Amino acid sequence: MKQWLMNQVEGSASLQAILSAFNSLSQSKQRLVIIALIVILFWLAIKLVFTPYYNDYQKASNRLANATSNYLLLAKHASDIASTEDAGVDYLDRNSAELRVIVNTSIKRTKLAPEVISREGQSRLRVGISEAPYEMVAQWLNLLAQQKVKINSMQIQALSPGVVSLSISLD
Repeated sequence: MKQWLMNQVEGSASLQAILSAFNSLSQSKQRLVIIALIVILFWLAIKLVFTPYYNDYQKASNRLANATSNYLLLAKHASDIASTEDAGVDYLDRNSAELRVIVNTSIKRTKLAPEVISREGQSRLRVGISEAPYEMVAQWLNLLAQQKVKINSMQIQALSPGVVSLSISLD
């Protein structure tokens, strides 16, 4: 391997010109060039190794910021739902067929895939969603709040960071 490399260096006119120019430099300038090359190689190695990690970190930070803002918006709407009499929010009384239309259109807008949509009595609808990104669930709940859909009960379970399962009863 060493012999092959030496043959490549000796056979290349441009490498020979670079080596002769380097050898013609004084000892102190040669050290300076070597230090500069080491610094450049070190910077390049850091750039190639750490840049992907930094980009992943930035993406994760952005996702966390989005999830936090969605959570705060969801928490705001949850307090509105809890205090319907005080806030003066009038939830529309709908039957399960009307709720199904609202649920289907809002789910399509947020690109969620529910496992279960079932009727409970005349005016309630139960929706089950598993392994969905929390951001999408929060957007869906915000769409329901905009449509003035009353949430009768809701259970959210975190499966992994940013992924949840949801069971919700709408009225």
